Amino acid sequence: MKDAMSRKHAISYLRGQGFSLPEQSAGAHAWCLRLAEEGDVVAQCVLSVLFSTGLTGHREEILAFKWCDIAANSGFQDAKHALAAYLISGRQVERQPRRGVAMLAELVEAGHLPSMISLGMLMLSGHSEFVPKDEAGAIDLLLAPAQAGDPLSQCLVGGQLILSDDPGVQLSGAKWIASAAEGGLSSAHRFLATFHRDGRYGYPVDPEKVAVHDAIAQRLEDEGL
Repeated sequence: MKDAMSRKHAISYLRGQGFSLPEQSAGAHAWCLRLAEEGDVVAQCVLSVLFSTGLTGHREEILAFKWCDIAANSGFQDAKHALAAYLISGRQVERQPRRGVAMLAELVEAGHLPSMISLGMLMLSGHSEFVPKDEAGAIDLLLAPAQAGDPLSQCLVGGQLILSDDPGVQLSGAKWIASAAEGGLSSAHRFLATFHRDGRYGYPVDPEKVAVHDAIAQRLEDEGL
């Protein structure tokens, strides 16, 4: 599942154009800026990420929001999803959570998987009166991106299911977490380390595997994953 507004996609996109980061950051940034100014909506999304993260040495939140807004106004779903996050948080724009949540809901209705993840996470935590806490509803919403292979959704679904009193449901949750670990999610490896430490959900107590999963999690966290 690709999201043109993600850091991972921005790196992959630039590498796909032959740019090596950080060695060719200046050239990559200039090339992406030129395409964005010419109206390339994917380049606009990537440029927003570059300004937001500082991947190419130009961190500027105002410009990150500007290019996100331009891409969103073109109707690009990934950019509209990112714009909804800006509106909900109030970062670089007047906080408008009702409008942001409504945008997410529209994108969910259109089948946009990243928006399902965002709205599901809001439902898990409860976001004031605009998104009441609804753990069961969140799991239902997160299942589609989880089934599509998104590690975060898999881990979120698994993390809820292991809280069940039903051993069968718990094992199902543990399987989702294992899938998330295979997908390279650090928090899923932390879960597996705990499973092996405590001997739960079908995982035997195994100090060596605890150390392995903790080491993998640490490496992924250092890499920002």
